[in-house]
Amino acid sequence: MIDKRARLLCLATALALAGGLVACAGDDAAPTAMALVNADTGPTGERVAKAVQDAGGYEWTVAEPGEIDADDFAAVITLPADLTSSMATLATPEPKRAKVTVTTHDGADPDTVNGAVDAVTHRIGASGVDAALAAVSQARNQMTSVQFTAQLLSAGVNAAADGAGQFSGGAQEMLGFLDYAKEGAGQLTSAIELLNQTVDGAAKQANQLADALGATGVTIAGVQSSAAAMGSGLDQVLPLLKALPFSGDPQLADIITKLEALRGVSTQAGTQLAGLSELTGAAVDPNTDLGTLLRTVVARLNSARDQLTQGAELAKGLPTLAEQGGAQLLSAVEQLTGGVGALQNIVGNLNTQTAKALEALPPRAQSQQSALALALTDPVEVVRE
Repeated sequence: MIDKRARLLCLATALALAGGLVACAGDDAAPTAMALVNADTGPTGERVAKAVQDAGGYEWTVAEPGEIDADDFAAVITLPADLTSSMATLATPEPKRAKVTVTTHDGADPDTVNGAVDAVTHRIGASGVDAALAAVSQARNQMTSVQFTAQLLSAGVNAAADGAGQFSGGAQEMLGFLDYAKEGAGQLTSAIELLNQTVDGAAKQANQLADALGATGVTIAGVQSSAAAMGSGLDQVLPLLKALPFSGDPQLADIITKLEALRGVSTQAGTQLAGLSELTGAAVDPNTDLGTLLRTVVARLNSARDQLTQGAELAKGLPTLAEQGGAQLLSAVEQLTGGVGALQNIVGNLNTQTAKALEALPPRAQSQQSALALALTDPVEVVRE
């Protein structure tokens, strides 16, 4: 009886000691919750915090710096202030790695802490890839702008090519005009030389005749008076001749016709001599003798010949000018055509290369880009059976 009570007492004492040990152990157990301190000054930290909370698997507490006590959590993972700016450098020639700080509780399970850290760094990596893809998307937008500009440039170059073709056609017509000008200049020079020879001969004869007329002393007034007297006499003779019975005789009719013509010439002579001052551009009056009048006409003729001679000298240089102008025009056409052709090749290559670049950079929506970034960061899903 006594032994049975003793055994029960020992059992009760052992249970009490075990309960006390369990209670003591419960009071000293390490925390399992995780804290994520977002010190990032940009939007990346907030996106990472939301992503790890949505993913689950851990008891997360998101806080600002200085808001929590590290003793209350298995681990405190702190995102750096330059997280966003560091992610932005991943697509640049000088990428910068962000530094995440982890403070671990002494009694925390290392596997649990490591898993939580992996979850955070995984989301940070996805954000970095997302930033790189965003840079690629921005590059594609810029390439699209370049392609549009290249298309506009191509349209302008094609218009320039059409204009160059029209200019080339006009240049060919101009070359034809220059050839015609060269031929015409040669003909004009030959004609002026022939005219000069003719004028020289006529002037020589006219001067000789002027000397003879000057020796007679006959004046314009004398000629006009003689013409008037002749006309008056013919006015009296012609009616008498026409009244003769045999006026129809061919010979007499021919004489009457010639006298009538002479009557007209005498009338015109007086009128024409009266207007010689305007024709010659010199002072001519009725008392001017016929020799002086003829010399005045010869002087005007020589003046006109001198002007034609000057024109002939200018015309002699026209073929050379036409040759030089034609050569320069042909050179301009070749340069313009070659330049426009080269520009067309350049623009064509630019269009081709931009099209290939856009094909290599397919457009993606923001959701597609984020999903691709996540898949690139964690491309394998482990299924445990």
